[in-house]
Amino acid sequence: MSPPHTCVCLLLAMVAVKSCGARFFRIEAESTKANYPKEDRSNASNKTDVRLLHNEMLSFKFCLNVETNVIIENVMFSNDGGADKCALHINGIKAGEFESTAESNYSQLWNNFKSSGNIGSTMALDYECNTITLFVTSADDNGIEIDHIDIFVEDAKVTEDIFRCNFD
Repeated sequence: MSPPHTCVCLLLAMVAVKSCGARFFRIEAESTKANYPKEDRSNASNKTDVRLLHNEMLSFKFCLNVETNVIIENVMFSNDGGADKCALHINGIKAGEFESTAESNYSQLWNNFKSSGNIGSTMALDYECNTITLFVTSADDNGIEIDHIDIFVEDAKVTEDIFRCNFD
């Protein structure tokens, strides 16, 4: 059993993160303007995801209103077949990568979404329009399906409209 001060320290760390005003933003893969197959999946966050094959990519713009730190918190994906590997870049700089596991169940696993966890480390970004790109660097013939990308922004003043670059 952990000593009592362990719980107190953890609680204080959680309060500190919350009080700094950081925000999470979700980018849904199906919001892409690219013409990739969109698959109906009942367990996807919006009931739809995007299937990508080897050398295909998704790219999304997001905006910040001040220089701030961001981290790719998670990519939700599914796979039914061989292992697939994806790299994520922000403004052309590689943030990190993740790999799915090789599992197959005659297409039954496409609706079983998995979490990549944090990808890379915190990146300091200027206030401007930024681009996050997910590249499929290796894949079997069936590819990988992407549900969404979660980004953690260390600035409470970034609203959904600012993040989506909606300045009207």
